[in-house]
Amino acid sequence: LYIATKPTPNPNSLKFMPSKTIMKDGTLDFPNIRYTHISPMARELFQVQGVNRVFYGSDYVAISKEEKSDWAILKPAIFQVLTQFLTSPDPLFTDSEEPADTAISEGDSEVVQLIKEIISTRIRPVIQEDG
Repeated sequence: LYIATKPTPNPNSLKFMPSKTIMKDGTLDFPNIRYTHISPMARELFQVQGVNRVFYGSDYVAISKEEKSDWAILKPAIFQVLTQFLTSPDPLFTDSEEPADTAISEGDSEVVQLIKEIISTRIRPVIQEDG
């Protein structure tokens, strides 16, 4: 699998262009880990320290990083995740819905929202990987 990188006008974003189609139609934006329940690859990319946004196009994955993070450190880990998922026979997307028990409700206080987000983005993925 060959993956090229291409700069974007934003120095905190890079396009990773694999020799494989990512999406047949449209685009998909993951502004934070909370929305990655339908894409295990996006969820894993958010586990790379410094990644703060993932965007899928037809033939690329755009990754945004925190301003203080360095691409020289992030790129090897991102390449590893992309290679792992794009060479796997498993689909890039699942039809999973966001778990209802951690869905943020209108009446939730800020503390409850934060707790639900931690459960959904940090605890649940670790437990799922562990079996």
